[in-house]
Amino acid sequence: MEKFYISKNYRESNTASTKAKSDCEDIFQAYGYKNLGLSKKNYTNTFVGRIWTFLSACKAYINMPYGEVIILQYKTPFIVSLFNRAKQRKNKVILLIHDIWTLRGLPEEDYLEIIRDADGVISHTPNMQEWLNKLLDISRKNIRLEIFDYLLPGNPDSSITNYQNIPSICFAGNLKKAPFLTKLNFPENSLSFDLYGPGITENMIENKSFIKYHGTFPPEKLISEIHNSMFGLVWDGDSINECTGTNGKYLQFNAPHKISLYLAAGKPVIIWKKMGMAQFIEKNNIGITIESLEEIPDRIKQLSEKEYIEMSRNVSVIKDKITQGEYLKEALDKIEQII
Repeated sequence: MEKFYISKNYRESNTASTKAKSDCEDIFQAYGYKNLGLSKKNYTNTFVGRIWTFLSACKAYINMPYGEVIILQYKTPFIVSLFNRAKQRKNKVILLIHDIWTLRGLPEEDYLEIIRDADGVISHTPNMQEWLNKLLDISRKNIRLEIFDYLLPGNPDSSITNYQNIPSICFAGNLKKAPFLTKLNFPENSLSFDLYGPGITENMIENKSFIKYHGTFPPEKLISEIHNSMFGLVWDGDSINECTGTNGKYLQFNAPHKISLYLAAGKPVIIWKKMGMAQFIEKNNIGITIESLEEIPDRIKQLSEKEYIEMSRNVSVIKDKITQGEYLKEALDKIEQII
């Protein structure tokens, strides 16, 4: 059977909000999938981008083959129409999950019935996999991705960051969604915090000499900008003691692309112990899991230089895989054997 995917427009973004899906398209193509739609574009004009995505979906709908394999990214525009068309033509349909909106408190944004009716599903973490299996009874056809890949052009820098007596922690993303930053308060010379991304406010950095704001960068440049940090932090909500709010709860299920960013930059990560990715981080010894942000200075202090170097070498192994698209390729190999 031949294998197909459907491309769309991806607006260029300094927050890397579209990179995960765009990378997946490149990996599909490298793995032998053909594009049923128009070619991938990066139109920044919203209207033009939507028209291109609509025309791409129309082309795929009209030219939908019979009896082949179709992979769709859940969810993208027109996914229900494309899913139904693919099934009507007796294709095997795989859904690659990016977001489950019900887990974000927005069930009206989901189409769980097509996840249930798909021939194969690729989900994120053990927690997401278990939740979907219980709700939709899809354990036989639900494969775990483990982590999103993060493609980088050329040969990524493979050097390891030196152990630091005053450890530097980087936090990258939309800072508007990180109100916990206003509550950070660490002892002098215990660590430094490097912030990257839009949405900085004065009260995030006011009277906090340990915080430095470096600005906003596109994804590929951000990799080199955070090169000197010891760790990358993933956290959400307004509390320093746990990840809170809808997004904080969602972290218990999904695989944040920010983790992939840090690992692609060669940085071990610091994440909440209840995150869905905690098992992966601990199993591969590529970071630290914590209950509260207040633990960070002591937890790092407990790491010897030898232990940090070993952790960084483990990160290098994962980095080599995610920058080459190996995790999605492995998941595709497994799911194709099932369908």
